[in-house]
Amino acid sequence: MTSEQLRVFGVGLLYILIFGTGYALGHAGKPYGSLLFNVHKLAALGLAVLLGYMFYRATQSAAPSLPALGLAVVTALALLALFVTGALLSVPKEVPGLVRIVHHVSPYLAVVCSALAVYLQRG
Repeated sequence: MTSEQLRVFGVGLLYILIFGTGYALGHAGKPYGSLLFNVHKLAALGLAVLLGYMFYRATQSAAPSLPALGLAVVTALALLALFVTGALLSVPKEVPGLVRIVHHVSPYLAVVCSALAVYLQRG
């Protein structure tokens, strides 16, 4: 397996870990268990770093195409929205429903856009 294939596999595993721990946290209710919550946050941070590194490496061999660059920006914004809404959801106070909706929709947007951005840049 090449290093690029390992990175793609790592991204997939991190997405699965993030989704799994996110569903578990959602069903556990507040206050969140510290171990599960920290695994969720650290996996999300690792994913953001790994995706950024992969896109950076992909742009070293060729200039990014406009669609790939746009999808990378949307991915970055979705991940930023996830970090912000995740922080808001972790406080003990009740948050507006829009925060929860954004936190539930943004991961799917990030998965699709990141996969397409890497595919288009590699293509």
